[in-house]
Amino acid sequence: MAKSKKDNPNTALYWIAGAAATAGVYYFVTRYLKERDELMEMRLMQKLQAAGGTSNPGLPEGES
Repeated sequence: MAKSKKDNPNTALYWIAGAAATAGVYYFVTRYLKERDELMEMRLMQKLQAAGGTSNPGLPEGES
């Protein structure tokens, strides 16, 4: 006779492992995206400064 899902004692472990894997993927993807955004912002600021712009456009020239 075939076993049903309820007969498997490891079902809870599979759910926990799946949740942990999902949380790990979410953590690393969000960390990567945050670092990528910060890097892109840094590059944009360097380009603005190289082009003669200010590092903070809200401040008047010379007060950055």
